[in-house]
Formats: sequence, structure tokens, C-alpha cells
Amino acid sequence: MKSVLLAASASSIVTFSILLIAFLLRARIKRFVDRATQTDGVVIALKQVSSHRNGTYAPVVRFKTASGESVEFTEMISSYPPKFKANDPILVLYDPKEPRKARGVEKVSDLYFAVRILWMVGFGLLGAGVVIGGTFGLLFYFAGWAAPAPN
Repeated sequence: MKSVLLAASASSIVTFSILLIAFLLRARIKRFVDRATQTDGVVIALKQVSSHRNGTYAPVVRFKTASGESVEFTEMISSYPPKFKANDPILVLYDPKEPRKARGVEKVSDLYFAVRILWMVGFGLLGAGVVIGGTFGLLFYFAGWAAPAPN
């Protein structure tokens, strides 16, 4: 009985931690998107960012700010195979105060990919906990698994 309660407590802490991280990450991304300026950019090159067998590739992007300044940056997300190729157009979001901290995406919702994964894992664990907890609760209630009441 103690081990079941300990496992339930540990899984609850993990589940709510995952959901809290997802919520905080979503808030951070939303703040960035709300203050960001959108513009068109172009992928000027691909940079290999990991050295394992095939490696992954991040696009190197160039765009012009609203004031006309030309800025280049390497996107923080890389992939194999590469998602973009040289001369591909790319949507750029940047903070006018810090244009070098820009993000290049196909669409704004791409920024929320990690949040969606964390939500799926967190709510999946929450749902599993409800089902398992409910099952044990019913077994305790109907099968008489509970400890006898003290006299």
C-alpha cells in the first residue's frame, strides 16, 4: 500500500512539473511573439551543428530589420535531413531591441512545437494517473482491499 502511494505521489510530481514547464515555456514564447516584428528572410547557407555520422543542419538566415539593417543568424533548431535549403524563403521573428536573437520558422506555430510535446506527455500521464488511480480506488472499494477498520 505504501509503495502504491509513493509511486502515485512521485508520478504526480513529475506530471505537474512537466505541465508547469510547458506552461512557463508557452508564456515565454508568447511574450517573444507578442513583441516580435515579422519579416521575410532568406536561408543563405546550412551549418552542420553536430558531428555524429550524418550530423544535423541549421539554416543560416539573413533578413533586413525595419530600420534597414542587414542581420544574419543561425537558427537554434537543426535537423537531419535539413528542413530548408539555400535560397529558401523563411519567416523571421525578431525583437527590434535585439535583432540578432531572431527565430526563423515556416509559420509562427512552429515555435510552440516543444510546448505541444510537453502538453501531450503531461496530459497523457495525468490521464493515465486518473485511470490507474480510479481503478485502484474501485478495487479498494468493491473488492475490500482496504485495511479493516479499527475496533
